[in-house]
Amino acid sequence: MNLPVTTGRRWLVAVLCGMTMGVLGCASSAPSKRVAEDPRQAYEWAVKRIDGGKCLKAQETLRLISLEHGGTTYVDSIIYHLARSYMCLHDYALAQIEYERVVNNYPTSGLVDDAAFGLAYAQFKQAPRNPGNDQTEAEQAVRTLREFLAIYPLSDRKEEAEELLAEMEARLARKNFDTGVLYLKLGADSSAMIYFQRVWDEYTQTPYAARALWLLAERARKQENWDLAVQRYEQLIAVYSDAIEIRQAESLLRRIKADQAKRRYDQAKQARKEGHLVLAQELCEDILEKYPDYKKTKDVRRLLEELRAERAAKDGTDGS
Repeated sequence: MNLPVTTGRRWLVAVLCGMTMGVLGCASSAPSKRVAEDPRQAYEWAVKRIDGGKCLKAQETLRLISLEHGGTTYVDSIIYHLARSYMCLHDYALAQIEYERVVNNYPTSGLVDDAAFGLAYAQFKQAPRNPGNDQTEAEQAVRTLREFLAIYPLSDRKEEAEELLAEMEARLARKNFDTGVLYLKLGADSSAMIYFQRVWDEYTQTPYAARALWLLAERARKQENWDLAVQRYEQLIAVYSDAIEIRQAESLLRRIKADQAKRRYDQAKQARKEGHLVLAQELCEDILEKYPDYKKTKDVRRLLEELRAERAAKDGTDGS
């Protein structure tokens, strides 16, 4: 095909323009030209491109509009969709910045809840998927999502936020739980308990919380911190009824309570012998309050009545 030189050059430019349209663009469709001709139409064009997953030129167009027409009444929408374009291009750090601009600078915008969710999602996308890696961004995403759910309980992004929050909390719970297990293997039990406590305190709804609470209860039992052990086992039974440790927890709890009740009953009888009637009475009252299922409850009640009578006779009071 023989073309005149001028025509051939034009044909070559047209071919090259078509080949590079998706990446570099040609002069006739350059963002600067489009924005200069009609910024509003350029904005609408960019939004449609983002909706269609074609975001490079859309991002360039919106960035120019935000720089050159920052005083327009729909600037919040420009910034919001600019953030969307960055998300589309996997530039999550820049997306986070733009979402923050909407949240912080345009709190009355109709897009503020979507921007708040987008902010959390951008943070989530920057967090490593491996729980063993640094999860600073994941922790920030959890805080942002919790704030989002507290501030925008009626948002149509609520369900998405709850699902994302559950995923992030599970990831962070696993990181803390695995760290606790590692400390256990190293013999650093006290350090391990700090991480298990964090799982129980901060990530209660995750699959790792029940096991963490069980290990906390076991630690208290082995240290003979009976009141704390009882509290832990009771929490496990109340909150995680389907946990695999439930039956063992119930058995240990019954045994601990029976031992504690017996110990207090023996202490009460000894205190009475030594003339410490007030202490004996307090011990009996404590048994009846904390261990109502103790098998010698009738004996405890009888002793309590006798103690009250003895105090009344001694003090001239009713012993109450």
